[in-house]
Amino acid sequence: MVSDTLIDLLTVGEIQEYTGMSKTKIWSLISDGELISLKIGRNRRVRKSDLIDYLESFVQSKSDIQSARDEARK
Repeated sequence: MVSDTLIDLLTVGEIQEYTGMSKTKIWSLISDGELISLKIGRNRRVRKSDLIDYLESFVQSKSDIQSARDEARK
């Protein structure tokens, strides 16, 4: 039986389709260590969970957004 984590491995092309980011940006994130990747043979893959973690790092709560707006108005 194949593990679920193997099924959730994404190529750079798939990440580009899902996010709209350029391949250059994705490779930059990988090389800078901002987006965790795995090297399998000659191929580079990103776990879907690692992509979700990276994207969720940009999500802010409404209260954080309002606080930042209030601070900017001062």
